[in-house]
Amino acid sequence: MRQLRSPAFLVAVSVVLLLIEACSGGGSSAPPQESAAGSPTTEATPAPPVFVDTECPFFVPAERKPRCGFILVPEDRGKADGRKIRIRAAVFKSESATPAADPIVFLDGGPGSNTLEGLQYDLEVFVPLLAERDLVFFDQRGAGSSDPPLECAEVKEMFYGILGEPVTPEEHRAQELRDAGNCRETSP
Repeated sequence: MRQLRSPAFLVAVSVVLLLIEACSGGGSSAPPQESAAGSPTTEATPAPPVFVDTECPFFVPAERKPRCGFILVPEDRGKADGRKIRIRAAVFKSESATPAADPIVFLDGGPGSNTLEGLQYDLEVFVPLLAERDLVFFDQRGAGSSDPPLECAEVKEMFYGILGEPVTPEEHRAQELRDAGNCRETSP
């Protein structure tokens, strides 16, 4: 494993992690505990995230050379020694010799979009932004090529199975809820 130490990259990783934390509802809402001396104590600070380089999981045009990998983070930030998850990310460096310190981080809607896979079709729309800033793309927790995946095969099969079928919205919703429940029962 290799950690990148460039300030712009560390800013990019930090921004991605802040977005993930903000969207995950992670964080404790419990008030701080008091120590024996009566002053508030804080939980131990988790280790900083690690960026692990990997091959890009999407087609990359020859003229683009992103840094691809995943950010290894605790599944539950309250359990720093617990199970780790991998948030897949790609960083495209600015074309500027002196890029702005703050990168642009693309947060795909959904949630659940496979952001990185879509780059093979959408990347050129973002290229003008590389003139001044780095670009960071990532697959949100459980989506795309982040690991573990949270895709529910039963719901996906149901969706494709009813395309073109005369199904009422109520029937569709009932099937979706049934299949999502089955998926939840069998998920790790």
